[in-house]
Amino acid sequence: MAITLLYLYAVLSILIDLTISIINRKFSISIFVFPTIIFSVSIFLVFMISKGKAWPRNLLLIFFTLGVCSGLWLLPNIKVEFRYVFIISFIKYTLGLIALTALFLKPSKQWFETFKKN
Repeated sequence: MAITLLYLYAVLSILIDLTISIINRKFSISIFVFPTIIFSVSIFLVFMISKGKAWPRNLLLIFFTLGVCSGLWLLPNIKVEFRYVFIISFIKYTLGLIALTALFLKPSKQWFETFKKN
């Protein structure tokens, strides 16, 4: 379940980020390249998790934490007419938090242990 949620989180994140960039009329190559790189790395990490590797979940947790912190740091700079971005980001990060939390629960630890044994 957590892996499916992480794939969903990655897809929703790039769709939301690109949509917000378009709505804010920020058209530059860097606006599209950066989310695409983050999306590619996220998909790779989730793929490695699905293969039973435990290290990507720690890296994904670090990236997630950095994303949340940067979002909170940028929050005061959001114009009043774009305050809906906070609500959308909150929903997006909640989905990511649920998925990451599931990766560190006991059933997931047991799942990773079975891959270590094989």
